[in-house]
Amino acid sequence: MKVLKHFLTIAFALFLVACGSGNSNEVNLKVEADLQNLGEYLTIEDEQVIVKLVENDDKHFTILSSLGINVKKSVASDYSFTFEVEVLDKNHIKITDLPDYTIESKDDYSNDYHSILLMGSKRANMEESISTEGLEEEEWAKAQEMWDKIKKEGVYISIKPEWSSAKYIEYKGSMSEKEDESIESDIAEDIEEIDEEAVVLDDDTDDTSSSGNGNSIDKLLSEYETFADEYIAFLKKIDTNDPTALVKIAEWTNKQTSIISKLQDMHEDMDIKHLNRMNKINIKIANAASKLKR
Repeated sequence: MKVLKHFLTIAFALFLVACGSGNSNEVNLKVEADLQNLGEYLTIEDEQVIVKLVENDDKHFTILSSLGINVKKSVASDYSFTFEVEVLDKNHIKITDLPDYTIESKDDYSNDYHSILLMGSKRANMEESISTEGLEEEEWAKAQEMWDKIKKEGVYISIKPEWSSAKYIEYKGSMSEKEDESIESDIAEDIEEIDEEAVVLDDDTDDTSSSGNGNSIDKLLSEYETFADEYIAFLKKIDTNDPTALVKIAEWTNKQTSIISKLQDMHEDMDIKHLNRMNKINIKIANAASKLKR
């Protein structure tokens, strides 16, 4: 049985590696947030995020990331909903800054508290284009060194509101009900557009950016989620020496190989939201595996 457990542990480790980041230009960081007064109105949903450096061509790159936000109660502010971002090492020592996260809000400049977030799930998005044109070779080398350091030593991503003097009040719908509905609809459309723009492609002419392909990835991740639940149940049975599980090892090996292959095939077409969702499932399996008897 010890040999079997060892086999399952090794297989599981390989499974996580295969399903993890296949792109050397992305890094997974644990989220640490100091929301200050804004914490009364919203919370950070994601425990970990992926930051990705996308090569558009040999001279243009884009830094992308997306962070889940839950607005507990509608809020208005005299500043935009923007967050400063820092990368920290394992000792919480700052490595560097990253571009800001921004939550798209609806603006109403008829009063001082002009930026409005309505209650519900939102995305804070990071997107900044970088061009190497005009950069000295030494400057570009330093930038590459910093990215390599983030990948090698980065553990935490620290987030806090950019504007320390910002004020917040609960938004109670001072506009008409119809205008409120319009705001909610506009924000939903804006977020949908941002999410669509965040899809990362190796070839701008590739048809895999279609909504059909996005739906295929969502279906695959749902399949992966189901697999994870069943796989965890299987590991628990193995861990308790359940004889009915022993005869299914070959079957589960085949299932594991199949889902890994599918995820690898789709990996390059996944956007930030897909990668975050996949990572959460990986963490779920990892947490369950860590509780197995040794």
